[in-house]
Amino acid sequence: MTENQLNDTDIELLQASFALLAEQSEQLVETFYEKLFEHYPSMQSLFANTDMKQQQTMLLDALSFVIGNLRDGGKL
Repeated sequence: MTENQLNDTDIELLQASFALLAEQSEQLVETFYEKLFEHYPSMQSLFANTDMKQQQTMLLDALSFVIGNLRDGGKL
């Protein structure tokens, strides 16, 4: 295992943590963008013509994909 690889315990913890957040996933990604724009206001212009609900859905889908495929690096 290289320094950057996750071990089984890391993967299990990430997957369990993500599962605990599942009920609040929409609020999680909404808060992510709120905090992003709060701390880095210049980033907001990058999303000026973006449907933020769709963007939030895409972020959540990407996170779900990564968490679901941590054991299959080939998919990532």
